[in-house]
Amino acid sequence: MSNILFSKKFIAKLTTIIRNFWWTGVKEEAHSKALCLRAWKDICTPKYDGGLGIRNLQAMNQALILMAAWRIADQPKNFLHAVLKSKYFPDSSIWRPNTNTPKSAFWASIIKILPILKAHSFYQITQGRISVWSTPWCKDWAHIYDALIIQPSEFSYPAQVKDLWLTNQQNWNNQLIDSLFQACHNQKHTNHLLAG
Repeated sequence: MSNILFSKKFIAKLTTIIRNFWWTGVKEEAHSKALCLRAWKDICTPKYDGGLGIRNLQAMNQALILMAAWRIADQPKNFLHAVLKSKYFPDSSIWRPNTNTPKSAFWASIIKILPILKAHSFYQITQGRISVWSTPWCKDWAHIYDALIIQPSEFSYPAQVKDLWLTNQQNWNNQLIDSLFQACHNQKHTNHLLAG
């Protein structure tokens, strides 16, 4: 479950086996219908909340794949990150992988779960040492390339978030941001991301 994102059909089959174990019980007649005294969601509720603590297989499967995806994103010096990067995102990051390459079952699972990871993760900007182009550092980052204003050929684009700050300060260089991005008013609202 921590390596492959199971299909809903397969999860349903596994859940049916578990449900039958809990709900069927001892029947006086083989063809009689089982009596289900509690809803399945109640049975999956943790014990301290009055349920039986039976795990929701789909939630567990997604959580384990999400943990693996976050480890890859958060630990760029990890061996697994290096192997996956060399094959699936050599010129980018896990946040912008090439989805057209042939995939292993594990990587296909990571790709499927990536939108959930993107929607529920963020970087807290302190030093500004993360990439402007390959790390989700602000709310509108997913559209950063769409908003980019192409500069003259001799222009040197900022590489890290700190390059968008005023010199020796942690305040946004609004003039630079305005010249780089369309609809840059969205970028100005990223001040609340700064910490320390």
